[in-house]
Amino acid sequence: MADKNNSGKGIPKVRLDYTDIDFLIEVEGFARDGYDDQQIAEIFNVSSNTFSRNKIKKSQITKDNPKGESLLSRALKKGRKPLSVYVENSLLKRASGMTVKKHTTTSKYLVLPDGTQTETKIIQTISEEIELPPDTTAAIFWLKNHKPNVYNCQPIRFDATTSGKDLNDALPKIIKIEHVMISDKEIEKFDIESSMD
Repeated sequence: MADKNNSGKGIPKVRLDYTDIDFLIEVEGFARDGYDDQQIAEIFNVSSNTFSRNKIKKSQITKDNPKGESLLSRALKKGRKPLSVYVENSLLKRASGMTVKKHTTTSKYLVLPDGTQTETKIIQTISEEIELPPDTTAAIFWLKNHKPNVYNCQPIRFDATTSGKDLNDALPKIIKIEHVMISDKEIEKFDIESSMD
């Protein structure tokens, strides 16, 4: 029987960098796959208490992080946010037109007589907002998926030769050929081929 005072001695503790980008991306992926906090902690071989303490630890309040949440907490929330809603919102924005920011940097460098370039000097960086017009492909995709009964129906085609069946189910039958027209070029081609035999 193990002594309670010696439990855990000699076992190296796992030290995780809870600000490492790669670690946070992995956590986000596990959260997206449906793992809860305890399961994610077990995957990284840390105690759930340590994981929870780092999750609730406060971070610096910034414009992007007004609540001062830890990076771990934000990665978990981002992973658990329905991804389909995010994609849906992006598609809707593109379908209805949107504004994007474009950054243009003007730089200057000097070419020496031997062909080498001197250090590049950035003169100015211009940021501007560009209005993208509505994208018809995105709009069609949106409508076909959100109102399939209205926008995704293929018309049913009928033909008299199929006895009222759908054209996709039965091929039309040719009963009788009334008249065949051959162009002058086809006749000339036929004469040339015949004379070669």
